Amino acid sequence: MYRYKANMRDSVRTWKSKLKEWGYYKNKKNIPYDAMNSIAGDYMKRKREGKESVFYYRHRQVDTETINTFLKRRKITQEPLGKGDQLSTYL
Repeated sequence: MYRYKANMRDSVRTWKSKLKEWGYYKNKKNIPYDAMNSIAGDYMKRKREGKESVFYYRHRQVDTETINTFLKRRKITQEPLGKGDQLSTYL
């Protein structure tokens, strides 16, 4: 196993922290249903208006592919009812 420094242990925790530091390991977590529903509603509204948007959830960018997958899996064809809360922002 590759050793970064002589005193670096070969533990899982150490390797995860180093990979994260080096930019190779990204811990992607799922977005809660309510937040994703709100983001999808905003996405569909802005899409109808002909505007492109970039959405963020807790300072992480939400990919358009993720939004489209959510809509496809939920078979949503019209704007979902969202609270429009502060969870999502767009530029």
